[in-house]
Amino acid sequence: MPMILYLNPFTGLAGDMLLGALLDAGASLDAVRQAVAATGLTGWRLDAERVRTGALTATRVRIEVDDDATERPAAELIAMAARTGLTVAEAALTAIAEVEGALHGVPAADVHLHELGGHDTLIDVVGCAAALRDLRVTRVHSAPLPLGGGTVHTRHGVLPRPGPPPRSPC
Repeated sequence: MPMILYLNPFTGLAGDMLLGALLDAGASLDAVRQAVAATGLTGWRLDAERVRTGALTATRVRIEVDDDATERPAAELIAMAARTGLTVAEAALTAIAEVEGALHGVPAADVHLHELGGHDTLIDVVGCAAALRDLRVTRVHSAPLPLGGGTVHTRHGVLPRPGPPPRSPC
């Protein structure tokens, strides 16, 4: 039966947090690993374990990659995601490239990702897309993210927090 997913990210949301929640909802860790393997990526590990934080239990996902580079062309990650057949993963990475391109005044095809260019980003995106498919999720709704404030130091200099991409209407 198709499923509607509702997120309440009251403490924020990172890729590994979402993937852990999807595994809690019944997604198969094997299906996620198979999708990541289909990207052609080597030198990675993805593990999940049950943990307790205060009064709550959850699934913690640990992603390890041998290649610790965090910068690479967005097109490289998009091409790797395309190998999986997971159109949601390809679309998510394409949206990131389009927003980054718009911010920096370059075509999306020429975007070089810095903070989001790591293979852990690829695993987060492909893993979540695979889990959504495994759960047969047809719609996703979310409460607003707590965006915080302040500044962050990046390769591009000091930027406001949240930075321009989260505020972009993509």
